[in-house]
Amino acid sequence: IQLFSHSAGASGMVGGQMMDLEGEERKITSDELVAIHRLKTGKLIKASILAGAIAGNADEKTLMHLTEFADNIGLAFQVKDDILDELIDKAFDNLNALGEKNAPLLNLTAYVVKRNY
Repeated sequence: IQLFSHSAGASGMVGGQMMDLEGEERKITSDELVAIHRLKTGKLIKASILAGAIAGNADEKTLMHLTEFADNIGLAFQVKDDILDELIDKAFDNLNALGEKNAPLLNLTAYVVKRNY
């Protein structure tokens, strides 16, 4: 329980989301972006991976390797998510620019995006 509460709270996902929102007001550094990504979904992914390892009585070396693995998976997930958000926003902007005749395609696109998220 402590692992998940720490990962979801101010030193985890909530803290990362707060940093992300604060970063919308100014230009952030690449180090800050990595920290945000590691805290947001990354902490919960790490907690999930480590919970299984702890339940299976993994040794310290295995926990260390799984921690590094989880950090990298969490970072990759957030980067992919940010890229998809940017691409989706651009797609909607392009469809909206074409006017009312594209309303059916815009509605279909909105449905597909909503379904995948």
